[in-house]
This record gives sequence, structure tokens and C-alpha cells, in this order.
Amino acid sequence: MVLDFYHKLLPELVQAESIVLMVVIRSEGSSPGRMGFLMAVSLHKTIGTIGGGIMEHKLVELSKVLLQQGPFQPFIKHQIHQSSSGKNKSGMICSGNQTVGLYYLDKSYISVIEKILSQKVSHIQYTENKINIISNKDIVLNSVIENDQKWTLMQPIGSQHKVFIVGGGHVSLA
Repeated sequence: MVLDFYHKLLPELVQAESIVLMVVIRSEGSSPGRMGFLMAVSLHKTIGTIGGGIMEHKLVELSKVLLQQGPFQPFIKHQIHQSSSGKNKSGMICSGNQTVGLYYLDKSYISVIEKILSQKVSHIQYTENKINIISNKDIVLNSVIENDQKWTLMQPIGSQHKVFIVGGGHVSLA
């Protein structure tokens, strides 16, 4: 899923001047966007999803405004999916919540995406400063949000191949 997304993102970034990358840093409860969901927004195209609905529509429109304003530092938007929520209300009623990181990508990120696609790295790290690539196969999908100015999402690239053998009979010895 991650590689498919970045395969679609690369030619769009080559063609566009800049793109806003949205990443679901954390999700809780009945949230339509799950941790690690990715969406890219250019002025004329979107790739991927962060969960859909009015929440996604509002964040796509925000991304287009941000693109017209120019480069920005990464930031997060909390989205609460309850009609009774005042601040950070997403407009959805799923009763969960999610936190979305927004990143400004320009052509300087082409080399990062090419490294991701080469699969010579094992993880992508999304932080409050930038997007990093990491080679450590022992890390699993996880996120930490200390506050609105400090967060990290570690996302594995590709699939983690594991086999589970259920039962302790003679077949599991083979």
C-alpha cells in the first residue's frame, strides 16, 4: 500500500511545483482514517485518502490554500468525529478521532521518494520537522504525539512477511 502510493506520487511531484502530503499520524475509535493512511494534494489532483467524507474534503481545500501560499512547516490537525465536539470538529459523526500531519513537498523530495521506491530503506519517519527514511527492520508501525509541536510516525515500507502456525501438533514441526 505504501509503495503503491509513492509510485503514484512520484510522477505527480515531478509534474507539479509542489504537493501537500497528508498522513494520518494517529487514529482512535471509529475513525475512518487509520494510522498510516496517506493522501497527496496538488492544485489539480488528489492521490490516496485519509478517510473520506467532509473531513477529507475540508483538509483537501485547506491543502490547496496552503499550496497557493507557498512553503510551510509541517503541522498537525486534530479531527474529532463527534457532532458535539466544539474545537477540532471534523464534521463527521463516527465518534472516533484522528490526527493528520500536513507536509509541504517540493521537488527536493523527489530523491527521498526515489529512495523509498528503491526499497533500500525499511521505514518512513514522519516528524514535526520533516520526512526521514530509516533502515531498521525491527520497527513496527507506531506513533507518538507529545504535543502539537512534537510528533513521530514510523511507517514500514512494504509488507512484513510473517507466518503463524496455529496448533502444536506434528504439522507445526514440518
